[in-house]
Amino acid sequence: MTVRVGKKLVEASPGYVVKVPAGTVHGLLNTGKVPLITEVDLIFTPPDPRPQSDLILFAVILDGLIRDGQVSKRSGLAPLSQQTLLFQRRFPEAMDQPGIGKLAMRPLAALGRLRRYPTEYHEYEW
Repeated sequence: MTVRVGKKLVEASPGYVVKVPAGTVHGLLNTGKVPLITEVDLIFTPPDPRPQSDLILFAVILDGLIRDGQVSKRSGLAPLSQQTLLFQRRFPEAMDQPGIGKLAMRPLAALGRLRRYPTEYHEYEW
């Protein structure tokens, strides 16, 4: 898998540790020819004022949507506008990040609102 950290691309293999400074644009990319299955452990240091469970809950909700078949037929994932709207609800500061936050995520979240996707999924929360 390739990990983007700012403008740098890092090839990550099993057991690889990637440090992402707070406020740095980052993402994951499958550069292979087969589906990527990965486990990611997130450690926030120094402690973020937001509980780590917010990011875990975001992933749990996306997993629940997939298990319940609420997915795009093309990608097999929850629609990107739905994911972005949910992400905006949990992490509003991400929408103010330069680049992808302002250019892509805000319009995608707006599309999710137009499609009336919910921002709460209590059935998947613990």
